[in-house]
Amino acid sequence: MRSSTEAPGKNCATGGQKLEYGVDVDGDGMLSDSEITGTSYVCNGARGADGADGAMGADGAMGADGAMGADGAMGADGATGPQGDPGATGPTGARGPAGQDGATGPAGATGPTGAGDPGPTGPTGATGDIGPTGPTGAGDPGPTGATGPTGATGDPGATGATGVTGATGATGDPGVTGPTGATGDPGATGATGPTGATGDPGATGATGPTGATGDPGATGPTGATGATGATGPTGATGATGATGPTGATGATGPEAQRQFYTEQLVGIADVTCSSVSTDSDTTQCNDLLIGGLPICATQGSPSSLCQFIIGNGSWDWGAESCGGSNACAYWDGSAWQTTTDVCVFPIIMCFYNPV
Repeated sequence: MRSSTEAPGKNCATGGQKLEYGVDVDGDGMLSDSEITGTSYVCNGARGADGADGAMGADGAMGADGAMGADGAMGADGATGPQGDPGATGPTGARGPAGQDGATGPAGATGPTGAGDPGPTGPTGATGDIGPTGPTGAGDPGPTGATGPTGATGDPGATGATGVTGATGATGDPGVTGPTGATGDPGATGATGPTGATGDPGATGATGPTGATGDPGATGPTGATGATGATGPTGATGATGATGPTGATGATGPEAQRQFYTEQLVGIADVTCSSVSTDSDTTQCNDLLIGGLPICATQGSPSSLCQFIIGNGSWDWGAESCGGSNACAYWDGSAWQTTTDVCVFPIIMCFYNPV
């Protein structure tokens, strides 16, 4: 025995299974067409009412997170806000008193006057070395604030002692004027007195108020979304199972475009027949409706409609209904349309005759 799917039609209105049986004469384990001795059909029952929806199943486990995409480009910086007003300048601190002058160093001793005729004037002696500068008074300078009042002038430093005057030589007899004697070396310059102490730094001026904070700059645009991470590799394809033996070829059924069913989709609309019939020469749809509506009498002939549905055909119908407000359907060449017409075909039948 062998089985095959039976399409909806004269044998099974809702489709089903076709069972063919017979004796395996040649013993090859398969039922050949020539070995078929009988055929039965197991038809599908009419569709029952929809059952109540079952309870919703528990949520499945959450899938693993995909790889994080690359960071998007950083958005541009917002514009800089305006600068706040500068704070007021604090008052200048008071000026410290001036330091005392250092003591004057002693004068060098005067060289002796040459005896006898004055000799020639000798060359000018070399200038003595300048004494080292005294250390600067300690104390870090205070920060500059507003200018304070001038400090009091410090006391003058003591005057250094005067050097000893050299003894005057005896006056010689006047005679011819001799050459001027050489000028004695000048005495060494006295050391510079120490620098007076630095006056106290003036008081620090009060800190001016902080300028107002400028308005914040506008927020830069959001950076572009990073690219989606790469898709993981596809798993390996499983091995293809062995091909089963080819079943015997079933009997040739009627051509699809020549077959009517009680309900079929034609041009995205339901075409229904109250009943269908099929024999070796003809298929027939009785009481044809389009989307539940009859066919308009003025929108093309029923023959054209029949040919559109099954590719060829003829037609027949009952009495026209001309009530003046009958809703009906017609084909505009690309889609079904609904209109109200004076006449409709309430009972139209399409036939397909291969002859």
